[in-house]
Amino acid sequence: MFYNFQNDSKNNLNIKDMATFKTVALRQRADGFWNVSIRVTHNRKSRYLKTDKIVETKSVNKKNHEVKDPFVLEACTVKIAHFADMLNKQPIRTWSVDDVVAYLEAVLLMYAFLIMQDNTMTIYTTMVMNGTPGTTNLPIDIWNSMQVPIK
Repeated sequence: MFYNFQNDSKNNLNIKDMATFKTVALRQRADGFWNVSIRVTHNRKSRYLKTDKIVETKSVNKKNHEVKDPFVLEACTVKIAHFADMLNKQPIRTWSVDDVVAYLEAVLLMYAFLIMQDNTMTIYTTMVMNGTPGTTNLPIDIWNSMQVPIK
């Protein structure tokens, strides 16, 4: 499946303004499983975003490396829809494919940080707000400096 997203200023779809996504199996591992990636294409150039998914050889079309596993496709489709939603809020017309991938990776990294640090940040924020000695606003400053929308 291909996903084309990005509206121009007139709300007309224009292929040169869109990033497209496709779930593919890039490399076969030594144990026979394939690593699944999401191919991002923008302005006729492609880059790949790694996922935590793997598939068996029987779930890969060897001709074009398409993934056939429905559970992996569903998980990647959810990620792709999230990526498209984020990119639709950004002016990617002038971005290179490297800029698009860097933006998506930054959002994923920040999202992972927030999930892993949610309880710690809540406690830390409370300590800072209560004026506990030896605390700084570093996590809060990092959070406030991020210009990345997260849903």
